[in-house]
Amino acid sequence: MIKQRLLIVLIALVSFSGTSIAETSAVLKSAQAEANAQRVITRNREAVFSSNLKEKKQSLKRLREALQYAENKSAEFEERFNTNETKLVEKQALYKERLGTFNELLGVVRQVSSDTHAQFENSLISSHLPQRMALLENIKKNKVLPETEDLSSLWQLMLVEMREQGRNLRYEADVIDDQGLVSRQTVTRIGPFVAFNEAGKFLNYNRATHGFNELSRQPRNDYRSAAKRYVEFDDEGEVLVPIDPSRGAILALLIQRPSILERIGQGGMIGYIILGIAAIASLLALVRLVTLALAESRLRKQLANLDKPSPDNALGKILEITQRYPTLDIEHLEIKFDNIILATASRLRRGLGTIKVLASMAPLLGLLGTVTGMIETFQVITLFGSGDARLMAGGISQALVTTALGLGTAIPILLLHSIANSRSRILVELLEEQAAGIVAQAAPSSAAARQSVAKAP
Repeated sequence: MIKQRLLIVLIALVSFSGTSIAETSAVLKSAQAEANAQRVITRNREAVFSSNLKEKKQSLKRLREALQYAENKSAEFEERFNTNETKLVEKQALYKERLGTFNELLGVVRQVSSDTHAQFENSLISSHLPQRMALLENIKKNKVLPETEDLSSLWQLMLVEMREQGRNLRYEADVIDDQGLVSRQTVTRIGPFVAFNEAGKFLNYNRATHGFNELSRQPRNDYRSAAKRYVEFDDEGEVLVPIDPSRGAILALLIQRPSILERIGQGGMIGYIILGIAAIASLLALVRLVTLALAESRLRKQLANLDKPSPDNALGKILEITQRYPTLDIEHLEIKFDNIILATASRLRRGLGTIKVLASMAPLLGLLGTVTGMIETFQVITLFGSGDARLMAGGISQALVTTALGLGTAIPILLLHSIANSRSRILVELLEEQAAGIVAQAAPSSAAARQSVAKAP
């Protein structure tokens, strides 16, 4: 390689025209020096490579020895693994053989723990014993045979639950009111059935917080009053307290039960029309009953004092005519009495026909509401099918509520009409009896007067 370079340099030197021999010698020496320096560098590199080659050979030897050792260990471990795996299969078979009925015990314990956990999770008793839930969770999730300690704890939890179900207890607990605010209140718990605070408000157990929520809608006032009396009870004597034996199911249904105003609202526009008719008819009936009561009172007073006729009642007017026209013949007297009785009967029976018409309209409007409600129900069925009964509840509610409102309005209005009609008829009959008696008394004197007139010249 160096010789080639020198040859190239010499050729280049010869090729230059006009170059001196001295200059060519200088260049040749420079090239030789460079070649010598390059040879030194090459020898140094070869020496370094030779030295590294020995080290690499030694390192390769060590790595081969380590690989051989690792392969020997791997073979040893593989043999040991195979042996242990065989022993493990034998041990597992022996474990299952010896385990026998303990597998059933594990299944029973897990099943009982799961059922107990579900029962305790929704129990009011867990509000002051929340730590038992963690223990049940561990037993339920355990996949190996339970320890004696776990079985004892499960048994003791059941005994505590049985004891607490027969106790009435007062303790402090977190209560979330209807505004969403949390406060510490004194809670009274009656077994696993019901819980309420000092104000008599019923509470619902919140299993997420192990506290209570105030029911958004409370039961009737008598239930809350009974609960409050029990809270204030000093263990002397007896006191009644409401409980929910279904552990919240009946109370939830009682709370979901709509109020009277909500029931009326379910009837829709027709329901409000029926209520308007009921109000008008009731007002008319009350006015008629008051008027009849006043008329009867005046008539009874007049009957008690026939000598002093009063013009504020029909009987007084009849007596006044008798006294004013003592010589009036029976025919004219009867005509005057009939006019007074007819006018009085008209006043007494005024508005009764309207009441009867309104009483007849109420059930008809209820029937109309029933028909419109069923039409709405069938429209919902056409659109959404009959799979979800809640979608049809609106139309069915309107149908039933309007029918109930119509009948509930017609029955008392008809009763009031019957009472008012019977009382007016009694008063008219009483007037007719009194008028007939007066006419009968006046008949002899009228006949004698006619005879005397006939005998006169």
